[in-house]
Amino acid sequence: MMIGFDQIRIQSPYRLQRIRDVRLAWKPNEHGRLVVRGYVEDSDHVKAVLGASSHDEIHLYEKQGQSETAIFKGSVTDVRITHTNGVYAIQMEGTSCSHLMDLKRKRRSFQDAGMTYAQLVGDIIQTYPGYDVIHYAGESTSIGEPVFQYDETDWELLTRLASHFHAVLVCDILEAKPRFSFGMPEGRSHELPDDLPYIARRDLAAFQRAGGYEAGLHPADFYHCEIESGARYAIGDDVMFRNKRL
Repeated sequence: MMIGFDQIRIQSPYRLQRIRDVRLAWKPNEHGRLVVRGYVEDSDHVKAVLGASSHDEIHLYEKQGQSETAIFKGSVTDVRITHTNGVYAIQMEGTSCSHLMDLKRKRRSFQDAGMTYAQLVGDIIQTYPGYDVIHYAGESTSIGEPVFQYDETDWELLTRLASHFHAVLVCDILEAKPRFSFGMPEGRSHELPDDLPYIARRDLAAFQRAGGYEAGLHPADFYHCEIESGARYAIGDDVMFRNKRL
């Protein structure tokens, strides 16, 4: 069942009178992003926008009877109010707190070739309050040679390190803290009904660009399937659809 606006709650510094649109995007190697559009009651919120802080947070919850479940928690990264014919419309953008690791480019090196990837990752993120990482790839593997960070953000460096294992970073969108998984999380298993609307395609151009059969690849590796469902799934979940593992 699809979630209606009456089943969600937005917690932010700006009191919404009515929600018009909610969009949430969550992808590997990227920061989670939430966009909320709606209406506020009066011009007092214009003053609130002028006093907006980089420490402001936005939370999205799904209401379930007397309880509720967090769907997204992050930082408010953009807010704007427009006034037309006496109506104040607001658009808020929230970003997962992993973006705090993607703000400043740095130049430094990590010279201990005997340290593990887990130790290196810990050194990189230790300055971020509330940080945490769960390792699903390369945790006990030694880096083998010095690692240089040259005009990269910490997030870009971490993404590059994960690629050494053909792995990805997955940001945490349920806590407003700089937390992520190094490697694909181990999620739950789901089998979807066959009658769900879907679009399937095979990107043969990407298959050729990646080296094709000579690189040990198969066209099935470049199969994409977009499914429309009212249920929520997490990155890393194991999904079966029409007898195919996605």
